[in-house]
Amino acid sequence: MTYAELNRLANRFAHVLLDQGVSPGSRVGLCIPRSPALIVAVLGVLKAGGAYVPLEPSMPAERIAMIARQARLASLWVDEADVSRLSAMCQQVAAFKLSDKRFAEAMETNPALRATGEAAAYVIYTSGSTGVPKEAAVYHRSLANLIDWYVAEFDIDAGDRALLMTSISFDLTQKNLYGVLSVGGQLHLAPPGPYDPDVLRANLGVNRITMVNCTLSAFYPLVSVGRRKGTQPARFAASGDLGRRTDPYGAFGAVVPSSGLARGNCQQLWPDRMHRYYDLLPC
Repeated sequence: MTYAELNRLANRFAHVLLDQGVSPGSRVGLCIPRSPALIVAVLGVLKAGGAYVPLEPSMPAERIAMIARQARLASLWVDEADVSRLSAMCQQVAAFKLSDKRFAEAMETNPALRATGEAAAYVIYTSGSTGVPKEAAVYHRSLANLIDWYVAEFDIDAGDRALLMTSISFDLTQKNLYGVLSVGGQLHLAPPGPYDPDVLRANLGVNRITMVNCTLSAFYPLVSVGRRKGTQPARFAASGDLGRRTDPYGAFGAVVPSSGLARGNCQQLWPDRMHRYYDLLPC
């Protein structure tokens, strides 16, 4: 999909949402598998001025319905295969189908800018491991600052090919989506389904991926497979706390202290209360 096509399709969805009354402050649920359609939907919500609420399709219908009620969604757009499953428990459910008549007839022009820096861009929900899931809204100004930092810190440019391998409902996924698109690079989508390091490693090689951002729990198996097969992307970024863990796969070659000074080929970039980002150079 080209940037021009992506923009046209996102504009169509934005106009569909605008016709439905979506405005700044409106929340639009997206429960769509990782696919080009998902990227279109995300950008369409932003173009309409709303905030998207990303939902993982593999979640139980009861959990999706609970979040939909709590978020007070203006509408919930789902994969066509999930319409019947979710319609019984959620309101305002609609199939996200780009070939649908209402999309085909919608305008392709860029909508007027409606959101401000203080408006919410997206809303995610915690895992709920300690009780009822709680929401966290991320605002346009904060998201723009994060993307600016991410692109500059990792030297992401139009020549990069980033792999999106995490769930859309995960906060880490958002900068993976916008970072490479904001500079004209290529965004590659891992196949939907459970995490499989062998499948992902094959994807890295075939698509000549240059940038991967993931959690440490996903990073270690991926590096292990890569070392066995002799391939690595140009850059890894792993979020989490390495603590004093010695890398069992030899990716770092040193114990990385939680206090954070660079050791070997692992460099701590930006510690704060929630995440630590590491630039993982080729092994």
